[in-house]
Amino acid sequence: DICRKTAKYLEKIAPKSVKVKVDQHGGAKAVEVPTDGPWLDAAGEAIRKGFGKDPLFMKEGGSIPIVGDFKDILGVDTLLIGFCQNNDNIHSPNERFKLRDFERGCRTAAALPYELAKVAR
Repeated sequence: DICRKTAKYLEKIAPKSVKVKVDQHGGAKAVEVPTDGPWLDAAGEAIRKGFGKDPLFMKEGGSIPIVGDFKDILGVDTLLIGFCQNNDNIHSPNERFKLRDFERGCRTAAALPYELAKVAR
């Protein structure tokens, strides 16, 4: 894992007079969420209704540990939908979320159950 490898590297490059101690807190197993299929098609339609534009499905890093648990324990994929813009500086001191995107996200969230209900099981 990345924490163990980082600790090993730091120990290797540290001067002999320096003691290296790395404590790992948290972390989650990596998981890949599909970006195609009927559930994503339904989500795409909800996003079109909410934002008035076609969605951009992309693979992007993140740390939501429960997503891996849902996959491992329940055997199900998770539908992840973000409503912010790429310049909103998520998790930074100057993070923002525009009211317009919040409103469009609310419209998307309202349309999503109806679109998902159309997907055959």
